[in-house]
Amino acid sequence: MNRARLVKPKQGQDFESYYAVSISALCGPADKVQYRKIDTKIVGKQAAEAVEANMDAINDENKKVTCVFTVADMMPNSYDGKDGTKYFLDARLLKLKFIKVDGKVVFEHVEANAEGEAKTEQSETVQPKTEQSQASMPETEQTTDEAETTGSAGSNDTGDSDSSDSTFEYEPGETESLSKDDPDFERKKAYLKENGYRWNPESKSWVKKQNAA
Repeated sequence: MNRARLVKPKQGQDFESYYAVSISALCGPADKVQYRKIDTKIVGKQAAEAVEANMDAINDENKKVTCVFTVADMMPNSYDGKDGTKYFLDARLLKLKFIKVDGKVVFEHVEANAEGEAKTEQSETVQPKTEQSQASMPETEQTTDEAETTGSAGSNDTGDSDSSDSTFEYEPGETESLSKDDPDFERKKAYLKENGYRWNPESKSWVKKQNAA
């Protein structure tokens, strides 16, 4: 965080004063980190109070001020400087989860209702949460498969498969993708495991283990 300031209207301008701050956001893989400059207008009440209280530290070049933030309405922008055209992003700063100065937490977002806080964070980052939730489904199935393989949670599936194999017909191919919405999901999974299939997290499917020649 840097360039914290109070923006006031000049003569002839018609808007209310507001706080603003620039954020150099980290992005990219850990070994190739890049920075994206975001110039923000602070609209969240707690965020504005936090920036106002820590403005001296934010503007001190000898201090490292970091934060976790939520922005909206991000748009590209540019200006002409002495060294040519400079590009940056404009956005509205909705929320600061916390601010750290030289590694020490000096501000942390507080919600009156702890349960409400969790729901607010989820709604503000709905796309990442949804993607993680979808991606975690095969991992959950893999974890269950590994637990059953070690004998910690496999007795029920084994018992069901003995009595159900004779009551339904199932001819899987070399690879099988199962749906949890299938009423025969558990029986098919048990059948695949008993017949040498193993869960492949990369293809998100059950693959028949090839016997050595």
